[in-house]
Amino acid sequence: MTRLTKIASIALVATLAGGGAWMYLSRSAGRFSETPIDESKPHDYYTCSMHPDVHMHEPGRCPICNMTLTKIGGGTQPEGESERARSTVQGRGMVTIPTEKLQLIGVRFGRVERGSLEKIIRAYGRVAYDPDLYQVQEEYLSAVDLVELSSEAPPASRERSWKLLKAAETRLKLLGLNDAQIQRLRARRQVDPQLLLGAQESGKVWVYADVYESDLSLVRVGQTVTIEATAYPGKMFSGKILAIDPVLNPKTRTVKIRSEIDDPASELKPDLYANVLIRSSLGDALTAPENAVLNSGSEQHVFVHRGGGRFEPRRVRIGRKAEGKIEILEGLSENEEVVVSGNFLIDSESRLRAGISGMSFYGGKEAAEGKGVHRH
Repeated sequence: MTRLTKIASIALVATLAGGGAWMYLSRSAGRFSETPIDESKPHDYYTCSMHPDVHMHEPGRCPICNMTLTKIGGGTQPEGESERARSTVQGRGMVTIPTEKLQLIGVRFGRVERGSLEKIIRAYGRVAYDPDLYQVQEEYLSAVDLVELSSEAPPASRERSWKLLKAAETRLKLLGLNDAQIQRLRARRQVDPQLLLGAQESGKVWVYADVYESDLSLVRVGQTVTIEATAYPGKMFSGKILAIDPVLNPKTRTVKIRSEIDDPASELKPDLYANVLIRSSLGDALTAPENAVLNSGSEQHVFVHRGGGRFEPRRVRIGRKAEGKIEILEGLSENEEVVVSGNFLIDSESRLRAGISGMSFYGGKEAAEGKGVHRH
C-alpha cells in the first residue's frame, strides 16, 4: 500500500468513526513537515487551522484536508501543542472546530460561576384532614385537666393522672409534634380545628407532605414552605414547617412534615392536594451547569472553550447538585466557559483524535522521529 493510500484510508476511517462530515482527522503523534523543524529556535512555518499538527516550511495545502495553510511566525509554538499538554483526561485530546460550524452542530456554552447554591425540595402534599391527631390533642388536654384536678388527690390517683398525660404526650410526638408545639397546645388549651373536615381556623391551614429520606437533612422546623394547590394553578401560598415526624415510613422511605400555611381567603379546603416546595440553601460554591459534566466511568470531565473553536478536555471533581447546577471542587476556575450542548459530539471527536495520536503511520511515527514528509 502506498503512503498516499494509507492517508486516504485513515481519513476515511476517521470520518466514519466520528459519525458526521464535521469529524475530521487533526492530530497525530508527530507533525507533518517537509524537513525536521528545530523548535528550540525561532522559525516561520505553515499549519492547517483544522489540523494544527501539520507543519510546513512553505505555503501550500494541508495533506489531510487540502485546505490552504496559514503562516505562523516568530517561532510561535502552536497553541494546540501546549494545550494538549494541559489536558488531563485519559483518552481525550484537544479539539478544534471552525467557528462557523459550531452553530451548525448545536454547540452552546455556559459559564463557571461562584454564588449561593440552592436546592428546591419538591414533595406531594395535602391540606390537613387528620381526625386522629385532633383526637389525641383532645386526649392530651383532658389529661392536663385531670393532672391539675388531682393535685390534692391521693398519690395513687396523681400517679395515674401523670401516666395518662405522658402517654398522650408520647402519641402527640409520634404524630409529629415537638416539645415546643406541645407546650403551646397546653398553654392555648384549644385543639387545632383545621384538623377536622369542615372546620377552619381563620387564615391558617395545615398541609402535610412526604419528604424522601435523601432530602431529610435539608429540612428543618421553621423553614419556609411554598405550596401550589391543584385547585388553584399558578397561585402560590406560603408558610412554615411546624413539625417533622420522628419516624420514617419504611415502605415509601419518606418522613411526613406538617406546615402551617397562610390562607386568608379560606381557599384551601381539607384534603385538597398540593405541590410543596421547600427551598434549602447549600451555601456558597463554585458551580457549572450540570449538563456540562460528562462521566467517562472512572472520572468526570468537561470541555473548556479556549476561544477560536478550540476545546480542551478538563478533568473535574464534583460535589453537590441543585437546580441544574453542579458544585465544582477541582478543575475549573470562575468565569471559564464550558460546553453545555453538543459536548457529546465534541467528546466523540476528542476520543477519536486521542486514538489517532497514538497510531504509528505516515506523518505519525516518521515525523516524530524527525524523518520528515515530502510532498510530491
